[in-house]
Amino acid sequence: MRGSLPLAAAENWFVPQRLTEGMNEALIRTNVPFGRVVAPLHPFRRTLAAHLPSHSEIILVHKAVILSNAGTALAFVKESYSSDLVSFASAPLLMPPPMNESVNKLVTQRAELKP
Repeated sequence: MRGSLPLAAAENWFVPQRLTEGMNEALIRTNVPFGRVVAPLHPFRRTLAAHLPSHSEIILVHKAVILSNAGTALAFVKESYSSDLVSFASAPLLMPPPMNESVNKLVTQRAELKP
């Protein structure tokens, strides 16, 4: 989020049997993000795919598997990042400079792909 502007949408498919009862309850009954709920498992992600779609509203689609510290697959996540992520006019940017360079490179590559 940038202020009230959503920058990404995430779809998350997880394996309830690999989480604790408390984690499952939190995911069902609250809006606490998945990553925060499973933090005690020390999760990390492994990217499966990332691509630049051809339509203008979404600039990046990222797919990953979320693994526990022990290497057990906990979830699959698909994140779609909005073009508002790189819209500098709408609000001040809150990312560190190295990320800005990466985002700018992706935007430039995407612009080159447009007919």
